[in-house]
Amino acid sequence: MRIRYIGPGAGGVTRRIVGPYVWSRENNAVTDVDAEMAASLLTQPVEEFIVDKSEPLLALGGMTAQYAAEMTLAGVGSMADLAALDEDGRERFARVMSAGRRSVDDWARQARALRQALRPTSPSAALRQAQGETQGADQNDEPMAGIAGVEDEEDSNDDIR
Repeated sequence: MRIRYIGPGAGGVTRRIVGPYVWSRENNAVTDVDAEMAASLLTQPVEEFIVDKSEPLLALGGMTAQYAAEMTLAGVGSMADLAALDEDGRERFARVMSAGRRSVDDWARQARALRQALRPTSPSAALRQAQGETQGADQNDEPMAGIAGVEDEEDSNDDIR
């Protein structure tokens, strides 16, 4: 989770170090931390840390900084964590969230859709896309097909016994 330090000296040269995490002028007082650390920082008696507005979870429809903070208390600190929740996980998660089950299901669905949209394509698909769809459209879909000196897997293993 992306956490901003807002405590004393946040706008100046003061460095704030908590465990392996550092907030400083160099990183604009914003650092990505794991869910456990985020939960600890966001529940301190003195408010020195907040969910930063650049936190990717805040891009989900209906997500607020308060809900994102609640998520960390339930152990969900990233888009990947949210996308990975199964039916039981979403049910357990919804019980500790003030947003309710419908919102949790919707956020998980959005997170899975984003993960799918950002999934890298195969090297051959990326190459075809870069070259244009018409060029090379009739070639084998294997990433190394047609490259001199690279044999198909079954051909290259013929001599292994």
